[in-house]
Amino acid sequence: MSPPFTLRGASHGARAALVLAPSIVIYGATFGVLAGVAGLNLVEATVMSAVVCAGAAQFAALQIWADPVSWIGVGFASLAMNARYLLFGATLRPWFEGLAPLRAYGSLFFLYDANWAIAIRDHQSGQRDAAHLIGGGLLMCAIWTASTALGHGFGRLLGDPRKYGLDFMLVAFFATTAVAV
Repeated sequence: MSPPFTLRGASHGARAALVLAPSIVIYGATFGVLAGVAGLNLVEATVMSAVVCAGAAQFAALQIWADPVSWIGVGFASLAMNARYLLFGATLRPWFEGLAPLRAYGSLFFLYDANWAIAIRDHQSGQRDAAHLIGGGLLMCAIWTASTALGHGFGRLLGDPRKYGLDFMLVAFFATTAVAV
């Protein structure tokens, strides 16, 4: 039997993920600033955030961004950074079993660390609507993409981000993640 997959479940997931909005805005805007410094224009940075929507992988890609871009290097860096999502996705199999492939795999495109943790917590508390994950993920991706665009524009006004320590953001992100785990 397939789990429910409703607009109400997606809305619940989005509301649950709303608490993350301030931190997503900060990291997304920082990515936008650093993307501009790395040479990406506003459209490139925004499209990258909308399509990839994986902060750690995007920050890592900027570290190896050069002219000309080594797409193989960027691809391997992104693959290495996002390999953990294979395990995250596997934990959702019992919940998603029976869903139509488009719903299951479409939801996994919007799978991030934080909305996965929220969805698993809520599932363990009795939330059975599988659209919960995609609701939180859609909200997070929209905020990430919009804040990337804002950060890119702000970066043009800001000047050199190293004056403010923004180039240290990737290291700080991993340090705080390691301490939290």
